[in-house]
Amino acid sequence: MLDVVVLAPKPQAGVLSSSDRQEELEALLALLEELQEQAVPSLQKEIQALGKQLRLALPHLLLFATDLDESQQQAKAVYDKDSFLWQPF
Repeated sequence: MLDVVVLAPKPQAGVLSSSDRQEELEALLALLEELQEQAVPSLQKEIQALGKQLRLALPHLLLFATDLDESQQQAKAVYDKDSFLWQPF
């Protein structure tokens, strides 16, 4: 279970929701596109292939997260931000 926990940059935000995770992955794809444009020609195809694989996998990468959104909201309602579960490590 710990493999799927992604904490938000600000401790007060808690765990990322599926929509936040989607935004993070889309930002990664945008950065990969920029990197590809600026990379040396010998690396451009590899970076392009990586971006393509991520785009193809994107819908499946977040399937588990949408299932967890409701559970996360319920847990957040039970444990306030001062609880040990929501403190940064």
